[in-house]
Amino acid sequence: MRPIILFALTALSIAWPADNTLRNPGFEDGFSGKAIANGWEEGSSWAKVKVIFSDESSNPHGGKTCQRVECTEFTSGAVILMATTPIEKGKQHTVSVWLRAKDPMQVDVYLRKKAKPYNTYAIRSLKIGTEWQEVRYTEMIASDDPDAALMIAFKQVGTLWVDDAAVIPADKKGFGPMTFTPPAQPIPESLFGLHYEPFNPHKAEKAKDSRPWPAVPLKTLRLWDCNTTWNWLEPTKGAWRWDVLDHYFALSKERAIDLILPMALSPTWASARSN
Repeated sequence: MRPIILFALTALSIAWPADNTLRNPGFEDGFSGKAIANGWEEGSSWAKVKVIFSDESSNPHGGKTCQRVECTEFTSGAVILMATTPIEKGKQHTVSVWLRAKDPMQVDVYLRKKAKPYNTYAIRSLKIGTEWQEVRYTEMIASDDPDAALMIAFKQVGTLWVDDAAVIPADKKGFGPMTFTPPAQPIPESLFGLHYEPFNPHKAEKAKDSRPWPAVPLKTLRLWDCNTTWNWLEPTKGAWRWDVLDHYFALSKERAIDLILPMALSPTWASARSN
């Protein structure tokens, strides 16, 4: 008589490598009072959105639970779920996370500095469908940051499920010893531009109060985050203020540099969605 062999099938679980730097990668270690998985947090408190978090036991990618993120109202900013992770300078880091959406949506998955100046170290953006799909990429990291964050973000009304995430630094160093041969002639300044805010008009500073000018020769100055956009130049219709831009023109003349003026940021009076 032949023996009968019985097989027991259990829910799929992911065996993460020991070097995964996330605290709760599989969303199996409990949820907070706000229904956000332990080790994770919301990063969209600054945005004009309404978000509902919940733990989801129906159809997780692996294990018993996953994170559900539902945006019911979206005006501006982004809906962000994030987890703190250290990153190491000069190492390749592999990022992986499984996502699915109620309706297809564009999602950003990135490593970013949590505090100012909010440097983005690596990012991928793609459309997520209604079936589980993995977002995976490997990126060389150029900075040490013990308090970086893996962030999953979207900018619309909709529902996203998140499961089985990982940030894994590679053992192999990406940067080895290098030697450089200087060019025979100096690199011309016309190849260098700068994003720079030398003075603060909110404190009544003018160009003469500017911070020390960079030592590297440059030919172009890009005006951004320095109160020269349309909403600053014309805060009310027909009431123009040129003082800050005039200071930059004076600086341009003094330093013999070109200016780039991005045409952006509509004032509220000219916007169909003033908020």
